[in-house]
Amino acid sequence: VVHKPFSMADFTSRITGTIAFAIEGETDMIPWNAGVALMNVPHLRETKKTFFRYIRRVMYSNGKLEFPSVADQGAYIGFYRPHMLQTKFNVKPYYNHYDKDMKILHFQGPKPYEILEYLAGKQPTPL
Repeated sequence: VVHKPFSMADFTSRITGTIAFAIEGETDMIPWNAGVALMNVPHLRETKKTFFRYIRRVMYSNGKLEFPSVADQGAYIGFYRPHMLQTKFNVKPYYNHYDKDMKILHFQGPKPYEILEYLAGKQPTPL
């Protein structure tokens, strides 16, 4: 949920040449979460084939995927070594404090509309 409008200027001068992810927790120093990402799409298109080769190499090196993090974000982290976005771009509802400059509130798990649907009697969709 966009809490406050923002522009490219809000990302400071360390704008990424590849990809930037938000941190997972309040104090992490590694960009573990792809839920909020800033992507240089032209660069991702240029490196797509090499990125896919990287995924295949990791997949077949020992028979299982072993990336620095789970799911798609692990492949991005392993290949692109993303920059880290400021916390204000990925604030979670369960954080102990909210940054007064918060830009994006990131709901993980059930989304607000799913909770409302559940409370209204709609059965949740199985995973």
